[in-house]
Amino acid sequence: MVSSPRGASGSGGVDSQPSELRLSRPEAKESKKVISAVSFEPPEFSLTGEKDLLSARALVSVDNHRQPRENKQSQVLRIRQAARLRQKRLTSMKIEKNIVTEILPRKKVQLLIFLLCLQFVSLAYPQAKPSLTPEDVLRQLESRMKAITSLQAEFKQFYYSSASPEPLTGQGKFYLRKPDRMRWEYEAPEKQIFLYQRGQFWLYFPEDKQLIKNAVDSPGHESEILSLISGTYSITERYSPSFNPFPSDRQDVYQLKLTPKEEGEFRYLLLEIDRKTWLITKAVFFDQAGNKLEYWFTRLKTNLPLPDKLFELKVPPDGEIIESSGPKKPGGQAG
Repeated sequence: MVSSPRGASGSGGVDSQPSELRLSRPEAKESKKVISAVSFEPPEFSLTGEKDLLSARALVSVDNHRQPRENKQSQVLRIRQAARLRQKRLTSMKIEKNIVTEILPRKKVQLLIFLLCLQFVSLAYPQAKPSLTPEDVLRQLESRMKAITSLQAEFKQFYYSSASPEPLTGQGKFYLRKPDRMRWEYEAPEKQIFLYQRGQFWLYFPEDKQLIKNAVDSPGHESEILSLISGTYSITERYSPSFNPFPSDRQDVYQLKLTPKEEGEFRYLLLEIDRKTWLITKAVFFDQAGNKLEYWFTRLKTNLPLPDKLFELKVPPDGEIIESSGPKKPGGQAG
């Protein structure tokens, strides 16, 4: 009986591979190293996107095959470096996105608003050609006041006395009809009517039924505010103007200081003039004794018909009329 050759794998089985294809154990190990080196060659990659961390780990895994003796601390270091690079990349992308989506559009809107404001200013102030001098403003005011035939407004009055810390106040309605009629109708703090006509000043207290009549002896006794508003004299001949800003709640106005060319009742005046209407909106008088009289005007209307009866006063039969020569009690109508 012929026996089978030894070297068959298993018990009595015939080896399926030819003997020339068998490799010894050292040769097999070398072959595995070659195959491992070929199979695990890492692809090129860049640390972008969400796969960066996995790619870094794959790189470390491949390096483990290349350099099996590399310690774990070095592997952790590589992973951390890859994570930092990815974080920097994401931060940079976020900043670029903010610039494109938020900052640039906001800057464009701000620039558009600025350009619109410039256009509005140029439309609102077309007279920004040459700037006016104080003399120009005063001449323009004088021309405007001489051109109107009537004026009505609401007013507030403040009188500051050097002897009292608190001002005396009043408010009401004002009427002017050229050439020589004016009415101040006080509604607070008490009702009273101040009337000027035909060279006389009348002051009437309805609650007391008392009328005080005062004749104007000389031009110096005329109300300065009446002369300013009615244009009965030349402002440019009587005063020297200069720009003088003072506190106000209004904008788009000229503010002048008028200094008398000759010594008189007032040391100086302050005027506030509307740039559009060229009407006086505020007048402040400083007298020689240090007192101050201030008028504020609002709701101004010009060239409206004002009837005669507006400048007349009816005194009841039991009323009292006081004239400069002495008291009378006639009753009836004054005017």
